[in-house]
Amino acid sequence: MVKTNSDLLELDIPANSTFFELIRLMAAGLGARMNFTYDHIEDLKLGLEEVCAKIIETKAISDIHIKFKVFSDRLQVCFEYLPLTFMEKEKARGLILKAIVDRVVWEVDEERCSICLTKYTTKRVNR
Repeated sequence: MVKTNSDLLELDIPANSTFFELIRLMAAGLGARMNFTYDHIEDLKLGLEEVCAKIIETKAISDIHIKFKVFSDRLQVCFEYLPLTFMEKEKARGLILKAIVDRVVWEVDEERCSICLTKYTTKRVNR
């Protein structure tokens, strides 16, 4: 098994559009530190905005837990502890997100789901 080192940053914010700028700013700052191109940073921010907008529409949660995982070749942003109803409604939209970011992964347990968006520092062929 290959061990992959990463740095982890976590953010807990109210599910309120007023605070979503913090998510975009954090992603943009991390992307800039990782030498992402301007277009890569904008794509990532657009993907995050899509997820945030849908979280607000569901009105099912009061707080959002976000994990930013920084690897040597990619940035992964995970929205955790979302209600299962969020995934059921939004999984079809994954195709839209995949056009913006490099990888979209849904994780599910008995009561909650998570969505992780990954953007690589260089363009990858396999999604």
